[in-house]
This record gives sequence, C-alpha cells and structure tokens, in this order.
Amino acid sequence: MQRAYWLIVSVVVAGCTGGMPPSTGGTDVTLPTPRATDVGAPSGSPVEKTIGPAGGTLASTDELLTIEVPAGALDADTQLGIQPLTSTAPNGLGSGFRLTPAGVTFSSPVTLTFNPTTEQLAGTVIALTGIGYQDSSGVWRWMRSVERDEANGLVSVTTTHFSDWSLLAGAQLRPPKASVKTGETLTLTAVECWTEEEELAPLPGEEQLAPLPPRFDCDPEGEQLAPLPLKLSNWSVNGIAGGNGTIGTVSAHGVAATYGAPSTKPDPSTVAVSVEASNVKLDGRTFPKTILVSNITIAGEKETYRGTFDLSWQEQSESEGWTTTFNASGTVEFGSPYRNPADTHFSLISDNSTAQITNYRFVECGEGCDLVGPNICTAAGPIDVPLLAGYLVILTSSLSSYGVSISVGSDFTAMCSGGPGWGEGGPISVSPWASVGDRDFGGECMGTKSFPLPPDGGNLSGSASWTCTDSTTITATLTWSLTGS
Repeated sequence: MQRAYWLIVSVVVAGCTGGMPPSTGGTDVTLPTPRATDVGAPSGSPVEKTIGPAGGTLASTDELLTIEVPAGALDADTQLGIQPLTSTAPNGLGSGFRLTPAGVTFSSPVTLTFNPTTEQLAGTVIALTGIGYQDSSGVWRWMRSVERDEANGLVSVTTTHFSDWSLLAGAQLRPPKASVKTGETLTLTAVECWTEEEELAPLPGEEQLAPLPPRFDCDPEGEQLAPLPLKLSNWSVNGIAGGNGTIGTVSAHGVAATYGAPSTKPDPSTVAVSVEASNVKLDGRTFPKTILVSNITIAGEKETYRGTFDLSWQEQSESEGWTTTFNASGTVEFGSPYRNPADTHFSLISDNSTAQITNYRFVECGEGCDLVGPNICTAAGPIDVPLLAGYLVILTSSLSSYGVSISVGSDFTAMCSGGPGWGEGGPISVSPWASVGDRDFGGECMGTKSFPLPPDGGNLSGSASWTCTDSTTITATLTWSLTGS
C-alpha cells in the first residue's frame, strides 16, 4: 500500500500529489486510512437534458460544471442530469455535483469540465487543483490525468461513470481570506492531505473503474500527523519578506505562521500574505515553486456609524378586529461603543437621529362591521417622531457578522371616519410604535438578525424582514445604509 502526501495550507502553504507519490524524505510514516464522509445534500436547482448517440453537452445552472458527451458514447437517447450538492469532499472547492443516472454506461469517456469562480479559488491556484468522486463506501478518490487550463481557468477530466463529483484543492491557504482588527494577530495553520493507493478489488458495481484512483483525505484541522515533505519559504506581506510595521508582519513557526496586523489601518486596507511552496507534485509533474496568497483585511476600530433607515410595519389583531400599518424612515447615528470580548455594542445617539412616520392607517372592524362599515383612522404625514431605542452590534470575536435594532413610535393625531357604532369621527390621538431586531421590545421572534460584515467593517447596508404571531400578527421590514468612521 502506497501513501502520498498533500498539503492544504492555512493562509499560505502548499503541496499536493496525484499520480506517483512524492518522496517523504526517507521518513517512515504511517498515515490513517482515508475516511468516508457523508453524502452531500441537494443545494440548488437540477438540470436535465436528453442526449443520444450523436452526443451533446449539459451544463449546471451556474455553469460551474459542463459535461461533454462525444458521439457514440451512448447507444440510445438518455436523460442526463446535474444536481448541485453541499460539498462533503476534503478540501472541496464550491459545490459538489451529483451526475445522473448513476447506472448509465458510456461506450467512450465523457469529459467533465469545472469552471471555478475567483471566490472558489481563493487561497489556491488552478495548477494545484484536482477532481475527485465519492465511491460507494463514502471515500473520495483523486482522479489522475486531470487537465488544468491555467490560461482559461478550467479543470477537466474524463470518466465513464456518474456519481458525486467535486473540484478539490491540492494546496490551499487557510483561511483563504480573513479580517483582523488593528493590533491583533491571526494564526495560520498548515493542514496535510494525502492519497492512498490500495491493492484491493473494486467494490461491487464499480468493476468498470479498475484500476481505482487513489483515495484522498486530509488531517483534522490543526493536527499534523506526519512531517511535511514540502519546503515552505519566504513568508511575505505584499511581497515584502516578513512584512513591516505599516502593512503588518508574518512569522513562521513550523507548519504554522502568525500574521500581526499593524497598529493603524493601512491604505489600502487589504494586504496579501504569501508563501513559496517548492517540491509540489501533481500527477507526476513537479512544480519547482508555487506562490499561494491569502488576502487579509485590516479593520480599524469604528467609533460611530451614521446613515439612513426605512421601516414598514403592519400589526393585526384578529380577535379584536383591527389592523395598523405605517412607514417610518429617517437618519440614525450609533456610537459610544461598548467593547466586549465577543462583540461590540453601538448605542443609539438620539440627539443626532431623526424619524418620520408616513401613511399611517388604522382600520377597526369588530362585530357588526359588515353592516355599518369599518372605522378608519389615517395620517398621511410626514410626522416627526422620536427614535425610542436602537443599537448596532458587531461580533468582534470573528469580525464576521453584525445586527441592527430600531424602535420608533410616538403620540400624534389621526383623522377617523367614524360612522354608525363608531361615533362622529374626527381627530383622535393614536400611539403607534414599532420595534425590530430587539427581543426585549418585540418578543423572541423579533430578535436581531445576523448579516455578513464587510471586510473593512465600514459600509453596512441591507434589509431584513420579520413575521411574528403572538397576541397579534406582525409583519415588518427594515432597510438600512450605514457608514462607519
């Protein structure tokens, strides 16, 4: 049984192999048997197409995978399909794909071509990617004879069988991109992967695949099971070995490295941390030097966020027979940050925030309403009202997400229609209020929703909706645009 090493790096590292295994430098190391993984779950829209003896092509809806069937590969019209999956492959890049039907037989190989996005390739390069499939035991197998078109960003392989397939990273920087606050550090770790060729008969139903491609797996995150056969050198920041105080520094220790962010945010705020990996082997080809890059954004501390918001609100009581609707909008300022280890809270600065209510409408229709009609109270506005409360919270432990809360309301006068059973109508004092993103005001289901934090944490914009049913039914939507300084 032969085992070959691969390296999947964390923020910079590399190394892989397919085909003949590289030398381990004479070290006799026993690696664990590659593990089976769960089967991926459907995660997107499937596509199907009937292809016959004349051949044809079929592409996934996102065009990340294309199947090319040559003429003569099928004896009769056959419905082929591509179902996107959550990828469970070790170091899988992007979605996995289930190719159907599983039992289809091709007289000649079909070509699978992956066209990964820039986002999916973050932290790696086309030259170090591979293609694998999950066998019937749940183990992933690394395909040989993969073609890598670096100029056009394509990776392809031929096969005569359908199953679950994925694009793999033979070497990758982990994290391929990240955010870190000024003055803080980010630990980069190297994760080993390996292939294993076993002299075993194919599993039942997979006889046509012999000889089988090697099985593929990786170390658990943060664990090193054997010395690395690759050579890592020249850790740099923006091409400067070791970095400097302006853009941050990087220092290596074994298979790990630590990036230290500068005390002030650089301009531009995103830097490239890189490492040179030599003795990388793929399908028998040796790359003398490969440079892998991780983009790290330095987020300076924000003291204030200012911007605008729009809120639509509807509240209905079926038991009491009334419905209230209105819109609120205005300018808002969050400041006085209170920094905890896990998050930072920015409080509403009421003196610098404004709000107006428009399109207020209250419709009351109780017992007998079908005979006498409803009582309708309206106020077109705009009506100046105070912001009662609000906050902005950023999860500082990961710098990955944030949430917004707004509460608005006041007393003002609306004009009511009145009518039989409702009195004469005319002006009446109403007290509408609305609260979103805060369970203390609006209940559990009106709690804060989480949204991805941009790399520099500077511009926050988005929209969130809530639908809650308790004693009343509430439907609300909040849209915001905030800029940090």
